[in-house]
Amino acid sequence: MRALANGSSRFVLAGLVLSVCFCASADEPSDRWKRHNDLGNRYEGRIEVLVGRPQLEVVSLLGYREAYDSSDTVDLRVLFFVPESGEVKIQARELEDQTQYFMEAKAQEWAAGEWHEFGPWSTGDVLSREQVAASNVGVVVSLRERSEENSSQILLPAFVYHAQTPSRVVAYTLRLRPDSDLREVRYLLRAGEDEVFSGKLVDSLKAGEAFPIKLDVADVPNGQLKLEIEGRFKNRPAGPKASFEIYHQGLGNDG
Repeated sequence: MRALANGSSRFVLAGLVLSVCFCASADEPSDRWKRHNDLGNRYEGRIEVLVGRPQLEVVSLLGYREAYDSSDTVDLRVLFFVPESGEVKIQARELEDQTQYFMEAKAQEWAAGEWHEFGPWSTGDVLSREQVAASNVGVVVSLRERSEENSSQILLPAFVYHAQTPSRVVAYTLRLRPDSDLREVRYLLRAGEDEVFSGKLVDSLKAGEAFPIKLDVADVPNGQLKLEIEGRFKNRPAGPKASFEIYHQGLGNDG
């Protein structure tokens, strides 16, 4: 994989109007839980569903997921691009809570401006044992910048595979979990001041159930993107609003 091709300009993250969670749970797992679920390069097991979740919880951002039979044992890999130095966090959990599955990669240094891979993440250790379906696993990779002036987090799209690496970036699938029923969600993706595209979801968006937003980035230049989201509660006139950053980097012939 190649290093960052160009030094694209930074786009300032607008202040959050609500609490948006970039982690896989509202709080960090305890040290005791980590000791009992230490699998070498990661912590993985069942975890209690914690209270105090935000109004919108980011539970996954994937650019690619290679299918596999949930009954088989494969070594998953998580491919991601780190645009600049900072603290990288890799977490996974169920999109639909069934067994309270949770995984967090152990902290390590990831060089800036390069593609990286986390693994092996064997499905035989916990996922198969707990019968967690491959399609029900969400992955969030985030970067907290090392800057006294900016403490924001950036979402880094994850590419999850076990045999075949992706060759292109076509779209990202972001999954958000609301804490209340929503009747509508509008979203707008920007690259700097330019609008990339916008959309609206009007399906049944139920509390506690993660819903997907597809972000088409096939023709988007490498660099920082800003996603703005505005929801409407089902039985109230107002709704949640959020704005956060995603770093886009093409694969192969994309960039």
